[in-house]
Amino acid sequence: MVKLFSKDGCAPCKMVKQFLAYKDVKYTEYTTESDEYKELISKHGHLSTVPVLEVDNTLVLGYNPSRLTELLG
Repeated sequence: MVKLFSKDGCAPCKMVKQFLAYKDVKYTEYTTESDEYKELISKHGHLSTVPVLEVDNTLVLGYNPSRLTELLG
């Protein structure tokens, strides 16, 4: 399961969405205002960047295509 935490106007967030679309990866998107994001913060502490992707309980901060490729195959 892939979760994407993003905010409007975020260029790296847009790049991650394009990457996931290119790889045909299904994901659920949440904003940084959502309860799910607040839950993530309480679990992992303050996250100072967006996007944040959670791939099978592994976090990827920012746009990191090599790490995403490694996790998603």
